[in-house]
Amino acid sequence: MAYHFFLLFMAFMVKSASFLDRFFVKNIERFCDVVYPRHCICCGVVARPLDPLRAGLRFFCESCEAELKPVCAPHCPKCGAPYYGLVKGERICPHCRVLRPVFKHGRTLLKMHRSAKALIHELKYREGRYLLPDIRRLVRRSPGYLDFLKGAVLVPVPLHARRLRERGYNQSLLITECLAVEAHGATIAQLLKRHIDTPSQTRRNRAQRRKNVRTAFIVEDKTRIDPDRRYIIVDDVFTTGSTLNACARALLSGGATQVDVVTLGHG
Repeated sequence: MAYHFFLLFMAFMVKSASFLDRFFVKNIERFCDVVYPRHCICCGVVARPLDPLRAGLRFFCESCEAELKPVCAPHCPKCGAPYYGLVKGERICPHCRVLRPVFKHGRTLLKMHRSAKALIHELKYREGRYLLPDIRRLVRRSPGYLDFLKGAVLVPVPLHARRLRERGYNQSLLITECLAVEAHGATIAQLLKRHIDTPSQTRRNRAQRRKNVRTAFIVEDKTRIDPDRRYIIVDDVFTTGSTLNACARALLSGGATQVDVVTLGHG
């Protein structure tokens, strides 16, 4: 009898501790919002205080948050670029007809408008880890995006060792970890290695980007690839698709048979 009472008491304490933790965290966040107001990373205005009754983003004002609308159908089945107007069937966008992707399907969360650019730039170049909860909220708002990720093995696009030392983190891995938490049955496998230290893609045209990264990636351990599993390569932005295509080519040469891609932004 005493033993059962002890178990009930411990269960109550655990639940109470969990409740108190959430209570204190929320109130500390509200206090910080008053003392150190958050600013919208896009326009700079003071963001609204934390409202537990509204599942808004913490680092965007209401008008900038309204721009962060997840991409919905219709969209290109290869890269996820949104189509505007009525589209019949699965039509490949002009961009993908030029790229000739070796991956099968792709999805993107956001079109690269002003707010999306601010979000990805902050994460990529300023180690904006504080934005990861907002990214998870955005992902949850896009059921089709999460459905696409279900049960897949998520493979982040790797950085070269030198770039990783300089930056200190890989933004594609941070995004992958967010997606793995939200997508049912998804797992993470860092299968790829960037063995060629290629120059930045930022100021290169489409042909130069494709040539720059064509052989930059290899599979570190081919024995880890299961041909019966579905692999999704994760990156921050789909610009020309050259990096994602090179990664897909490496996975396919390593034994994968089902390779798709997913990004936060497109454009």
